[in-house]
Amino acid sequence: MVSVQHGLLRGVADRGTFFFGGVPYATAPVGPHRFRPPAPPARWDGERPALTPGPAAPQVRCYGVIGQVFGTVLPQGEDCLSLTVRTPELGRAGLPVLVWLHGGGFALGSGGEPLYQGGAFARDGVVEVSVTHRLGVDGYAVLDDPAGRVVNLGLQDQLAALTWVVDNIERFGGDPARITLAGQSAGGMAVACLLSSPRAAGLIHRAIIQSPTAPLAVPHGTASRITDQLAELLGIPGHDVAALDGVPREKLLDAQGMLCDEAFVSRDAGRFGEAAAAGMAFMPVIDGDLLPEDPLTALAAGAARGVSLLVGSNREETLLMLSDGQALNELGLPEAVLAAYRGRRPGASDLELAIEITTDAGFRLPAQAVADAQTPHAEVFTYLFDKPGARHGDELPYTFGAAESDLAAAVHGAWVSFITHGRPEHPALPTDLLFPGGTT
Repeated sequence: MVSVQHGLLRGVADRGTFFFGGVPYATAPVGPHRFRPPAPPARWDGERPALTPGPAAPQVRCYGVIGQVFGTVLPQGEDCLSLTVRTPELGRAGLPVLVWLHGGGFALGSGGEPLYQGGAFARDGVVEVSVTHRLGVDGYAVLDDPAGRVVNLGLQDQLAALTWVVDNIERFGGDPARITLAGQSAGGMAVACLLSSPRAAGLIHRAIIQSPTAPLAVPHGTASRITDQLAELLGIPGHDVAALDGVPREKLLDAQGMLCDEAFVSRDAGRFGEAAAAGMAFMPVIDGDLLPEDPLTALAAGAARGVSLLVGSNREETLLMLSDGQALNELGLPEAVLAAYRGRRPGASDLELAIEITTDAGFRLPAQAVADAQTPHAEVFTYLFDKPGARHGDELPYTFGAAESDLAAAVHGAWVSFITHGRPEHPALPTDLLFPGGTT
């Protein structure tokens, strides 16, 4: 039993840890709260069962094979603004805290997925929190409303969850001054966005960003045009909250899936503007408030000064996304680029070269750009998950201790070390690679 700000939670002992699931950090986004910023949850009387994760946000499979990997296995529901907490021991104090933001292209997944709920971090002395938030249209459409502009609701949910953690995590043994915000893919992009936001200042003390792509956020005008395309598909006035609220959920999700798939396959800048490079239809928006400017620009200017960062990518991220039939010439690259990659790997097939080029462009360089922006302002550590064949998302079982191998022990141990001490150390990792010449 744990008493939080809004009432009493009844959790469960699970695999050597104490688990609390479906914990509301905001009011359910239904009725008058739909398409509105997150509001604090109402108090409840008596014990609230918190034995399982809450529902995933409404979603539909999209992004091709990505949807099969990152789509939720949990029940879906509109009452989705909840989180899970897993603690090593009730009654402790001062434990480091990991707050996890899931991947899924801002349209798929949830914080309650089984992969994130194995408890390895908690068994290693870390209080784990995993967040579920609004996705797709509900999270990132740009809408007009008499009560005010509607934008970045998904990011606002994440900020509300982070605020809940600061206010309540001591009751689970966590230290609100030792919070590491971490995420993978879209979750990693969200971490970078929140690091750059003045509204999150002081809430994040360390950060982990796994396999981000670029851009991290798109201009308001770009997101507005994509919302216009959504309205056209639905046959409703553009940016009209009331009209969108009247669309049946299934119809709305079908339109969302169509736009997500089109953005992912076509990468058409004429249709999707800057979002085409990321292959996403709905993503964070530079709104002048939560995100006053491009996140990379803000980070380079010191928006997250003093926040240590661990950031990196996988060896063959796009192996998950490219097929044998895709040729190098489909990438539309200058011949000089192709010649440079062929010169480095003269025996490689066209598919192997395409994977290397698109992995570099889509993930390795965006990760390095975040590292470069933060390096003048804090300690920054970069990694490459270099396991042969390591695709987008393949590091997650190693990060969360779900894989059993020496490599898994090293990766998970390094993450625990960073969350706990600020340095990603592990006996299996040579220190001369981590800290060459005494630098980071």
